[in-house]
This record gives sequence, C-alpha cells and structure tokens, in this order.
Amino acid sequence: MQKWSILSGGLVAILTCGAVVANAQSMSRRAPLTQPQLQQEAAISMRLLLNNLQAPGIAPGAVIASPSQRDPDYFYHWVRDAGLVMGTVLDLAPLNRNAPRLLGNWMTFENHLREQSVAGPGLGEPKFHVNGEVFRGPWGRPQNDGPAIRAWTMLRVTGRLDEGIKKDLDYLQREWMNPDFDLWEEVKGTHFFTRYAQMAAFRQAAIATRQNAGLSREYAAMAQKIENTLGLFVDPRTKLVTPTLPGSQGVQKHSGLDISVILAIAYFGPTPNWSVSNPYVLNTLHRMEEAFSNIYVVNKNYTDMAPGLGRYPEDVYDGNGFGGGNPWYLATFGAAEFYCNLIDDLGRAGAIRFEPLNVPFYETALGASITPFTQVGRDQEQYWQIMQGLQSRAMSFIQRALFHAGPDRRYAEQFDRVTGFRRGAKDLTWSYAASLRAFQRCQGTLQALESRRK
Repeated sequence: MQKWSILSGGLVAILTCGAVVANAQSMSRRAPLTQPQLQQEAAISMRLLLNNLQAPGIAPGAVIASPSQRDPDYFYHWVRDAGLVMGTVLDLAPLNRNAPRLLGNWMTFENHLREQSVAGPGLGEPKFHVNGEVFRGPWGRPQNDGPAIRAWTMLRVTGRLDEGIKKDLDYLQREWMNPDFDLWEEVKGTHFFTRYAQMAAFRQAAIATRQNAGLSREYAAMAQKIENTLGLFVDPRTKLVTPTLPGSQGVQKHSGLDISVILAIAYFGPTPNWSVSNPYVLNTLHRMEEAFSNIYVVNKNYTDMAPGLGRYPEDVYDGNGFGGGNPWYLATFGAAEFYCNLIDDLGRAGAIRFEPLNVPFYETALGASITPFTQVGRDQEQYWQIMQGLQSRAMSFIQRALFHAGPDRRYAEQFDRVTGFRRGAKDLTWSYAASLRAFQRCQGTLQALESRRK
C-alpha cells in the first residue's frame, strides 16, 4: 500500500499523518467538545424542540416552523419540515419518553391534512394552518418533497404500508417527473433534494412491503428508476452536484451550489452510488465551504472555527426581507452531521482513497496538502489520525453554530453574515432538529474514536 506525501509550510516529507492532525486541530483553536457537553447541548435542543411541538394554540400533531407570528410569520405547519422534524424525534426516541405520543399525534394530524389535500389542492400542498385548515393564499405549489418525506417517516415509524401512505406513494408515482418547487420554495424545476427524498420513500416502501413480493419489487424498481436520474445533476464541467436541472424558473444559482444536496444525502442515507464519500458530493461541500468562507464577514472575523454555511451563495433572503443572505443554523449543523456520517462511512470501508476530485475537500478538512491516487487503510495509524481530523472538523462546525446561538442556545433560522447575531424566525423547529441530528451523530463517532484510543 502506498504511503502518501504531505506538503505543509514548505516542508515535503513522506511521513505519518501526525502533522496533518495537528494542522487540522489548529484550524479550530477552541477547546474540543466532549461527550458530556454534546449530551448537555442535546438536552437543551430537545427541550426547546418539544416546546414548539406543544406550543399553545396548535392542534395536537401540528409542527410549527417557528413560534414567530410576524416579521416573519412562520406560525404554520409545513409538510416537509414536519416530516423531517418528526423523523428526528423518531431517531432520538430513546431520549424522549413522549416520542410515541408525539409521533402518533403527528401521524393523525398528517392523515387529516392528506385527506384535505386529496379533496382540494392536491398532495403537493406544502403549507397548512396550525388548526389543520388548508392555507389558501398564494404560494409556491406543488412541493413534492413533502409527501415523500411524510411517507418516508411514517413508514419508518410503523414499518407497514397503510392506505394513507399508499396515497402519497401513488401520487409520487404519477408526479415525480413533473416540475415542482424546491425545499426553499423559490425555484420551480427538477431538484436533487426532492428526487432523493422520493427515492428514499420508495426504498422504505419496498422494505415495508416485503411480505408482498410483487408490490415490494414495484417500489424497489420505482426507487431505482428515480436514482438512475440523479446522475443528471452532476455538472461535467464543474464536477459539482447541482441542486436543480437547467430550465428552472426562479432564482438562478450560477455557482451551482446549494446545501440541499448535502442535506439530502445526510438525511436520507446512502445508496450504492450516492453516499457521503462520493467524490462529486465531497467536491460540492468543499466548494460551499470555500464560497461561504469568502462571502460572509463573520467567517472572516472568526477564523478559529469552521465557516458558517448558508443555503447557496446567491441567496439574498435575510430572514424577513431581501437584504442579503446569511448563514443558517440548519446548514451549519448539517455540515457537522455530514462529516460524522463520513467518518462512519470510512469506518465501514476500512480505507480512505484520495482521488483528484476529493483531495481539495480533505486538504481543507485536514489542513495539509495531499497527494492524489494514494490510500491508507485501517491497519495504519495514519488512517485513524485522519479520522480524528475529520471529527475535529465536524466539531468545529458545531462550535460555529453554538457560538452564534448565544448562551441560551435558542436557534433562530439564521445568524447575521456581519455581526453573527441571530436573525429571522426565532426558535426554528428545523434548526433544533438539525442540531439534535448533529449532536447525536457526532457523539457516536467521538465515542468510537475515543474508545479506540483507550
């Protein structure tokens, strides 16, 4: 097996990766987070998330996007947001004795919304009042990630296909190829995040219907059919996974970058062709880190942490107007979760292969120059030092989000690109869910790495 060379500070050597790890750790000069600290942070986020799920004035099972009712008004139930949040509640059920009741209430509420949608605007209806009534104002419709995420989460809760979930899947089978609005509700077209969520729903349906071989094969084939289209999102020129195929209506993202690509794979899991180790995906995240490091003043002012990430570089939504985009908590926590998923993925693979396309990502994460076409395996100490460097990078994203949350840890939607203070909708439910996902995932990888050192 080849050793790999590293160029740092003008010194070229063939060596172990100790220098790489030292450099990676020096990139985050704050005291490293410990497992007890992550547990404490998770407890705070869980408490604040539960406050939103049981907010005064909402029907049981409704999931408000935020308690904010003016400037901006986010006091609504979005099907997408709710499905993602309740998926997190499911994943963290051992930490919350109320999880079964909350999940049951949510499914009952969603079944009610689904029936209203079937009778009225259609299953791509994205937004409802907190009492369960359809929101009838102008909006970006349809949004076909919503029924996919609802079906995906419900199938994971129940492990079986019921009549309501089948309606979602039947709708997706008819509509998945048609243009719809993206998860940011700004662009109408064909979107990577939506397709990935739809694929995940059908994969979960295939698992849930294994006792019906014919139906299971049908859903598995549908998932594969959707997955076969995901390669269309890879730009052969930039080597990026683009968020939306050409020909869309709305915001034009000339950078080809959007955090939704990273969130899709982090949230809905890998396939044989799509995972956190995919070189195109790693290149996409690297380019996002690079872009936001340069765009946001707050990242330049505090360089002892990983950069706060926004939705996409061209963003102008500031949380209540259009004065310029900002870092988002859910995007920054999403990067931390992604890194810890990568550690898990590399752990299963047992080796790290450096290719020309993924080298810039690893160089940024580890703070060193790496020679392409080289590999290290789990039997080498370098491998574990690299894993520790990736863990440090993940923790640095968490530290960035915590720093801008303030001591009360009340995550809004955004933090200001210049001042670093919270902006936009307060107590964003999705932000709390994103933080919990990152804390849980990264606590697991931290524990595994610490256990090996012992």
